[in-house]
Amino acid sequence: MLTSHLPLIAEIYGADVAGDPLMLMFVAGTAFLLGAVIGSFLNVCISRLPVISIVQQYNSGDDTLRAEIIEALDEDPAKAQAMIDEMRQEKVTISKPRSRCPQCKNQIAWFDNIPIGAWLMLGGKCRHCGLKISPIYPTVELLTGLAFAFLVLKFGLVVGGIYSIIFASLVVITGVDIAIFEIPDEIVLPGIPLGLLATWVLPVTFTEAAIGVLVGGGIPYLVGKGYYLLTKREGMGFGDVKMLAMLGAFFGWKGVIAILLLASFVGATIGLTLVVLRRHESRAMLPFGPFLALGAVVFMVAGPELVNWYLGMGG
Repeated sequence: MLTSHLPLIAEIYGADVAGDPLMLMFVAGTAFLLGAVIGSFLNVCISRLPVISIVQQYNSGDDTLRAEIIEALDEDPAKAQAMIDEMRQEKVTISKPRSRCPQCKNQIAWFDNIPIGAWLMLGGKCRHCGLKISPIYPTVELLTGLAFAFLVLKFGLVVGGIYSIIFASLVVITGVDIAIFEIPDEIVLPGIPLGLLATWVLPVTFTEAAIGVLVGGGIPYLVGKGYYLLTKREGMGFGDVKMLAMLGAFFGWKGVIAILLLASFVGATIGLTLVVLRRHESRAMLPFGPFLALGAVVFMVAGPELVNWYLGMGG
């Protein structure tokens, strides 16, 4: 309940804010609206980064890699090649071209891009051709808005703002990794130095963050290499290693170990469940990025409590 956070809110914002429901609503509402708008941008990143990556790999790859990309896109090689040709012709970036319906190709007007509300008013369909628009779009906007409001209320404008940025990055990583089994370098590589700089305000020292980068990147890399030498199959991808290095920069070495343990437990549980239900082959891969993102969000919200609980078990 919100009242359980009032002492913390009073400490961060002052007693006047904590005691004024209207001010709390203003802070939460502003954070929610900002988060929903950013969530709309995250949808753009999630939909376009895979296209950008596929085109880059196709353009720079050899015939073998191109054949693998075509096979992964569609069972019909002709249809897959047509998709590739269209992607290359459009020259997609994060900012271009303007959003449009994939079926009728009509550009989406600004008022049809209003976060959450536009999807509801249009009944989840394109205004021009009636094509159904995935509910994932408003869901991302809603979750991002709620997360921003919660984090700012819980941690304050500065720390909560940084945590909100981390959350937004994790949303994009999750979407892209599910789509193409890749974690975008555009996010994780700049995130490492930004995480180290953020130690000025986050509850982690620079030394802990630096060790976190080494632990987050080093241990999984060695484990992945060992797994490959033993099985001749890829285990953890290098993108996961870079993501863990980024998380180590923000949350320190204790945090990255806790995140890795949480992600491994949840991932193994879901993987085994899918195998038992025969909806997933035992050797088939699951993207690990979403589980790391989930572990990071859990640690972000309740990290000290988790560490103390774990240490208490050992005592």
